[in-house]
Amino acid sequence: MTGSFSLRTALLAAGLGLLAMATPAVQAAGPQRVTRDGQLKFSPVFIDGGRKLVFSAHNQPKRVSIIQLDLATGKQSLHYPIGSDSQFDIAFSRDRKVECFARSGGPRQLSLVIRNRVTNKDVVFDPPGAQRSTVRTPRFTPDGKRIVMTMNAPGGQQIVSLNLQGKGRPQPDRLQRHQRLAGHLARRQDNRLQLKPQRGTGPLADGCQRRQPAAADPIGSPRHLPVLVTRRSADRLHQRPGRKPGGLHRRP
Repeated sequence: MTGSFSLRTALLAAGLGLLAMATPAVQAAGPQRVTRDGQLKFSPVFIDGGRKLVFSAHNQPKRVSIIQLDLATGKQSLHYPIGSDSQFDIAFSRDRKVECFARSGGPRQLSLVIRNRVTNKDVVFDPPGAQRSTVRTPRFTPDGKRIVMTMNAPGGQQIVSLNLQGKGRPQPDRLQRHQRLAGHLARRQDNRLQLKPQRGTGPLADGCQRRQPAAADPIGSPRHLPVLVTRRSADRLHQRPGRKPGGLHRRP
C-alpha cells in the first residue's frame, strides 16, 4: 500500500515537472513607458493601425504642439510646423482624409481648425462670445460627416456639432447644455460619442496657464488591438497590452 502510494506520488511529481518545463511562465505584462522628455502631454490618439501615437505636448515655453510618436522606433516628429500658435486635441476621420484640432492665436482663445488633407485647405470655426471663448476635444462622428465638440458658454459647457462643407464658417447645432460641467468627448468601442467629466484640474487651457496634471482615462488603439495608453504623471505616457486578444482593460 505504502509502496503503491509512493509510486503514484513519484509519477505525479514527474508529470508536473514535465508540464512545468513544457509550459512557459506567464507573467502579467506591465506598462511600458514610451516618453521620457519631461514634457506635459495630453489628448493621445492612435493612428496607422496603432503603430503611431499623436498627442499634444507642452514642448516649448508658452506653446503646445502636436507631436507624432512612432511606437516601434520611439522617434518623435512635429505633426505641424512650429509657429506662433498652440495646437490641442487633434482628431482624425476614419479614412484619415480630414483632421481637426483646436488652435490658439486667432480672435478666440481656441478656435477649431478643420483641415482637408486631400485639398490641403482649412476651415476655421471661431466660437461665438468674447476673446476667451474656447473649443475643446473635437471628435468625428462615425460616418465622418460631422464633428462634435465641447464649447464654453454662459452657465456651463455646451456640446455642438459642425458640418464639414466649408461654405463660409460651419454653423453649430446645439445638442445639449451641461450646467457647470467641464468635460471632454470620448469615443467608446461601440463608436458612440459620450461626454466624460473632467477629473482634477484638467489639461492646459492654453500654453501660458500653469495647471497641475489631471487623471486621464485610458484610450484604446483602433481595431480593438489589445493595447491602451495611460498617463501616470504629467510627463509620462505608458502603453500596456490587454489581458486577452481583442480586449482592453483599464489600469487599476
